[in-house]
Amino acid sequence: MTTSCSSSAGPGCSVASAARTRGYWLARPPGEIALADVIRVTEGAEPDARPFPRAAAPLAAIWDRLRSHENALLSEITLADVVAAGDDHDAPAEPG
Repeated sequence: MTTSCSSSAGPGCSVASAARTRGYWLARPPGEIALADVIRVTEGAEPDARPFPRAAAPLAAIWDRLRSHENALLSEITLADVVAAGDDHDAPAEPG
C-alpha cells in the first residue's frame, strides 16, 4: 500500500507498507507531517455538511467556522508533536 498527501509544508507524506514486516514508514520527517494530512489520507476529504432545517439554518455558519478552526489546529500539530507529548506522559513520576 502506498498513500500520499500534501500540506503547506510541501508535497507528499507518503505512507507505505512493507508486506514482510507489516510496518509503515514515512516519506518525510514526522515534524513535516501535520495531523490534518494524516486524517485526509486515512479518512478522505470531509464531505460537505448537509443543509440545516430552516430553524437551525443560522448554525451552518457556526459549523463552517468550527470546521475551519479544527482544520487550522490540526494543520499546526505534527506527528513529531504527538510523539513528544506521549513521551511526556510516559516519563516515570518523580518521587515526592
